[in-house]
Amino acid sequence: MNERRILIVEDEPIVSISLQETLRGKGWSTRVAATPTGALEEFRGFEPDVVLLDINLEEECDGIGVARSIREQNDTPIIFLTGHSDPETFEKARQTIPYGFISKPVQSHQLCHTVELALTQLQERQKRQPALLASALALTQLQYAVFTVDPNGEIVSWNEVASEALGNQVLEKGATLGRTLMASSADEIALVGAIEKAANHGDSSDLTNNLGSLKPAWEYIMVSPLNRALNEGVMVLLRKRSKDEGSGAAAGSNNDPLTKLPHFHEANLRGIPEGATCALFHAQNYAVIATRHGRHVADEMLLAFSMNIARFFEGVAKTTDTRSTLFRAPGPLIAATLEADGIGLSQVRQAIGQFMSSRRNFLFDLVSNPGTLVSISASHVVLPASLRAGWIAEASQLNERRAL
Repeated sequence: MNERRILIVEDEPIVSISLQETLRGKGWSTRVAATPTGALEEFRGFEPDVVLLDINLEEECDGIGVARSIREQNDTPIIFLTGHSDPETFEKARQTIPYGFISKPVQSHQLCHTVELALTQLQERQKRQPALLASALALTQLQYAVFTVDPNGEIVSWNEVASEALGNQVLEKGATLGRTLMASSADEIALVGAIEKAANHGDSSDLTNNLGSLKPAWEYIMVSPLNRALNEGVMVLLRKRSKDEGSGAAAGSNNDPLTKLPHFHEANLRGIPEGATCALFHAQNYAVIATRHGRHVADEMLLAFSMNIARFFEGVAKTTDTRSTLFRAPGPLIAATLEADGIGLSQVRQAIGQFMSSRRNFLFDLVSNPGTLVSISASHVVLPASLRAGWIAEASQLNERRAL
């Protein structure tokens, strides 16, 4: 295991020496800085896993300025050391989202326990990172803009789609989500309160309502609180409307707002050849997941489900002479029309059966809570070309039967 590195930022030599001895006794590597400038230089060169930071450096509360500078670079856990905790200082420090506070004089056991917990948090984040990156890549491929936002409404991180849509200059200036995306200053103010409510209490209802007031170029998809215990804020999933979609209520209505698939209705089926067949895929436990974990989790699961089906048919197209078109059917159903000859269709049916029988195709790692797996209970039915006139009715009936 790599040696953990702790940066101590403290201008009292006796205190910093004592802290070093205690931390080195635990086998951790340490560096010491006594000034704000020295702290930032050591942070860049030492790349610590945890920062112990005295709130008062040279000038009153100057350690808070150091914490802000660190936050602009990454989310390294920060533990404040403080000789006093007046409300004004505490509030300024809290806004930098520290891991915790330790009061002076520092007790060795409290110091070690707090640092150990911060390192555990860091380790868990590092474990989650590969899953988070994989999920974020999939969302980027679907042209979704993903933002993580702190409880104060400031955009902390974003994916490539968001960067292309807004421009790096806008995002690098620490823009708030409200100022960047909302249509009015009143909407900006309301949004901050809604973000804090979602981040601290897990209630996203106000935030969902506020995001209905986005500038016309943006379409709201989903919001999900991040780690509430660590007060990490929320993840917001948006889509940048294309220029030809316009801003009216009917714009883009031909496509499902969640999956971006065309709706499964007759107007969208006119271009499908008469000899095509149809497969319906049903996420049967959508309602159960929505009830137990929230609608945003169920929608995230359904989005992942549709992406997995899309990837499956991409693979099928490479091995058989089959063309597929995906649609969003009523409820938690995905429809796929299949254009193939008799032999090709038989191969596709067999491939679908194998796909549906593999449980790993229906376990999804949540983007909003990486490391958490959601299992989908799914079923499917293949409708022949001879029943084409009844495809849409069959989808509706299937959804109604499964809902009972």
